[in-house]
Amino acid sequence: MSKNRVQEIKQQIEDLKKRWPAHSVPAAMVEQLDSLEEELSKELQNAAASSGDMQAAEQTLHLRAIGYVENGFDEPATPEVIRSAESRLVIDASLAEGLQGFEAGQQIMVVFYFHRSQGYDLLQHPRGDPNRPRRGVFTLHSPRRPNFIGVTIVDLISLEGNVLRVRGLDAINGTPLLDLKLVQ
Repeated sequence: MSKNRVQEIKQQIEDLKKRWPAHSVPAAMVEQLDSLEEELSKELQNAAASSGDMQAAEQTLHLRAIGYVENGFDEPATPEVIRSAESRLVIDASLAEGLQGFEAGQQIMVVFYFHRSQGYDLLQHPRGDPNRPRRGVFTLHSPRRPNFIGVTIVDLISLEGNVLRVRGLDAINGTPLLDLKLVQ
């Protein structure tokens, strides 16, 4: 593995993410991203294994989007505003069977990927307000996190095929969904 190849793959992944339409993530684009991320993962695992760094090899992850968010927010908004609006969770049709058991009125934990976030600071001002004292990133809902993963509990309004209508989500239009879990 060469450093150049790793950088090249990372650049291709970033370029692809920038091209994601705000309203949806086409299946062909998801497949291309999955392929690039898998190739990058293998390159990094091979490098870690050949250098004897098995801990780094074990920490390499590969995630696949199960769907995406649809709502009226193409840009970030305050949490109160975005959570008060209705959003649609559009799940890949091939995974729709996994939605069996969801019913209107239930609460769902939504795990998603902050696809437009870049970089992070371990200490941040809550909501970017410099008048508030800095706190540790793990105590905040900031999208600027080491792994760009968000989690929100939402109220399920309805389920129609592979689309869940929810309220309480704080993710913007086009956000890739990683997982759903029923809150018990």
